[in-house]
Amino acid sequence: MQRKIFIGIDLDEHVKKMLVKSVSKWHNLPIKWHKEDSLHISLIPIGWVNEDDVFDVSDAIEEVCTQMKNFPIAFDKIITIAKKKDNDTIENAQLIRLEGDDSDELKELYMALEQKLGMPVTQKKHFKPFVTLGRMRAKKWKELSEYPDINIDFPLVLDIYQITLFESVQVDDVWTIVPVEVFDLQ
Repeated sequence: MQRKIFIGIDLDEHVKKMLVKSVSKWHNLPIKWHKEDSLHISLIPIGWVNEDDVFDVSDAIEEVCTQMKNFPIAFDKIITIAKKKDNDTIENAQLIRLEGDDSDELKELYMALEQKLGMPVTQKKHFKPFVTLGRMRAKKWKELSEYPDINIDFPLVLDIYQITLFESVQVDDVWTIVPVEVFDLQ
C-alpha cells in the first residue's frame, strides 16, 4: 500500500481561525478554500511512498530534529500569486497565501531534511514560509469582470518548535490532511 505524505509545520488553532476570518469576505469568489484544520506551513512534498518507507522518512525527520533548535519565523501579508513570476497579476493569480519574511533557520531545516531524506538538495538563496489558503478556480476566476484587491497586512511571528509528517487521505471523496507524527526541535 502507498501513502501520500509531506512535511510541514502545523499551525495553532487560534492562528488558523484568524486566517480563515481574515479572508472570509472573499468566500463568494471562485476560490477553492482550504479547510481550516488543513492549514499548515509547507516544507517538503514527498509524494507517494510505500508503507514501509514511511518509517524511514520518520526516522530521518527525527534525526534532523534532534540537531535543530527552535526558531521564530515572521509572516507579513496575505497576497495572491501566480506561479509564473513574470506574469504575477491579480487576473493571473492562482493562489492566495500568507507569506513571510526570509528565514535562514527554515532554509537550514529544509536543506537538512532534503539531505537526510536522500533527495536532491535544492540550493536556495532565500526561503520564505507560506501557508496556502486557497486556489483560484481558473476558468471562473478569468471570467470575473472585476477583481478584488486581495492584499492584507498580516503581521505574525510564530515560534517553530515542532514539525509534522502529514498524510493526504481521501475521506468520502474529499482529500484532507492528517498528521502522522509530530517531531520536536531541540
